[in-house]
Amino acid sequence: MVTDYDFSQILSGSKEGDVDSLAQLWKWFNPMLVKYLAVVAPTLADDISQDVWISVSRSVKGFEGTSNSFRNYLLTVAKNKVTDYRRAGIRGSRLISRIETQVDTISNDSLEIDRIGDGELIQVLQRFLPPALAEVVFMRYLIGMSVDEVAVVIGRSPENVRVISHRGLSRLRELYGARVPGVVAMVGEPQ
Repeated sequence: MVTDYDFSQILSGSKEGDVDSLAQLWKWFNPMLVKYLAVVAPTLADDISQDVWISVSRSVKGFEGTSNSFRNYLLTVAKNKVTDYRRAGIRGSRLISRIETQVDTISNDSLEIDRIGDGELIQVLQRFLPPALAEVVFMRYLIGMSVDEVAVVIGRSPENVRVISHRGLSRLRELYGARVPGVVAMVGEPQ
């Protein structure tokens, strides 16, 4: 995705207030952020994404680290924003009706693993896994984060992340494994 050299140059510009550098960070990281938010807060993904980038633009001066560290930082900010929205009661019936609409668009019988895209996988995660399991499966297998990185973002131990990851994959295998060969290939093996 991004080399650490390119990242450090763009980060340096962002810290100095260069709008183009901040826009480049957005180009590199926003697609992953929006996919994450689509898993954990589907109807609020756009609103929360905007709030995350506002917070990041204000706090980027204090950030030090690599592109992977920045990704983890971004997801941590996003997770906190989701919590803030939920505490404020914004979730409501609007969220439930949106999830039901999305769930109705995918059919168990017609799901073909070899043709599944990220968007469809996100819908599968939303439909069949509780939010905590979906979040960890998304981070581990769609983004490719390590167990330790996920643990930092969600505030749990690495052992707990392994358990959550295993439960999520087991649930997907339970639902799809017999009917659709290749479900393991879709999300990977638990580690």
